[in-house]
Amino acid sequence: MAWADRGGRPLDDVPSIRSGDADVRERLSGVFSLREMTVDEVMTPRMDVVAVDLSGTKAQVLDTLRAAEHSRLLVVDGDPDNVVGVIYAKDLLASGDQADWHSLVRPVEFVPEAKRLDRQLRDFQRGGGHLVVVVDEFGGTSGIVTLEDVLEQIVGEIHDEYDTEEAIPIQRAADGALIVQGSAPLVDLEAELDYRFDRDDVGTVGGLVLALAGRVPRTGDTLPAGEFTLTIDQMSRRRVRRVTVRRTIAAASAAAAAEEDGA
Repeated sequence: MAWADRGGRPLDDVPSIRSGDADVRERLSGVFSLREMTVDEVMTPRMDVVAVDLSGTKAQVLDTLRAAEHSRLLVVDGDPDNVVGVIYAKDLLASGDQADWHSLVRPVEFVPEAKRLDRQLRDFQRGGGHLVVVVDEFGGTSGIVTLEDVLEQIVGEIHDEYDTEEAIPIQRAADGALIVQGSAPLVDLEAELDYRFDRDDVGTVGGLVLALAGRVPRTGDTLPAGEFTLTIDQMSRRRVRRVTVRRTIAAASAAAAAEEDGA
């Protein structure tokens, strides 16, 4: 499909785009893609949402905020499907010695899974809140979407002050396993292992995990991959952040036996 500007000209023929860098074209494509995407495609899924319960103390809420390194948290009443609002770190800090934090809980908007991202972006721009709860057809909590989630579809991943420095793509642990970032090129992992996964349809380790799982995996899932197993250590929304790669016991025994025979 060729995108066109308001004058009907294809974007490829617009001088400022044709002579500009690829980043401009990519961002324009991201803007148009919002019309074809829904909030459930970019949301942080329910299982990864950090929330606090109404029954918790102010100290417990502050501890959860510090541990999660978030600026706000969902507040639930006994069950993730019973969301009562959102609590902001800045409100808690400004409350001083006030023990009762419940009055600081702000209302939160609920949106259906099928809501388009372009509509959600407009709503974020019009309203003061930058977080919504995504619900399924039965009213259950599916996840949350923030303004940052939507903007990342246009400009790419956004790093904030809490993001750590770029991690080393592939590290070897003391037990011989490899700690691998999801963004690491698959060819680099194959070179480190001296092994081919024979998956020319993916380019990163995260892509390999998604291809093998056939779905969005959960933290802690373990997937067989030839002579190795891949354990998902960290997920962020629907992205694979970090994986531990270990040789299977059978493959390790065969390799050890081969070394002995060659000695």
